[in-house]
Amino acid sequence: DLREISDTRLLPIPFGYYHVMNLMLCVNIILWGYGMALESRVLAHLIYLLCVLIFMGMRELAAQLADPFGDDLVDFPVRYWILQCWEECVIVLEHELDGDVHARQL
Repeated sequence: DLREISDTRLLPIPFGYYHVMNLMLCVNIILWGYGMALESRVLAHLIYLLCVLIFMGMRELAAQLADPFGDDLVDFPVRYWILQCWEECVIVLEHELDGDVHARQL
């Protein structure tokens, strides 16, 4: 579908780069798993589990923050900020000071 191709082309992170980073993460996790499996301490398995959780969480967070201006729940409320800024600017521009007698006479 041409729409999907267009959407893929507009991604903030290039498609190939995303998959290379995922491949690197998987290889890293596999190598850590092999290295930690050779350890005889139970603490090594716990450390491996925590490292995997941290790195997978960082990958998910990066994927969510790749486009912070969308319509997802974790995105910035840009429309609300612009509306709020507009209202504040209108208030400032329409405000008249009491000592502004000379401006009214002109």
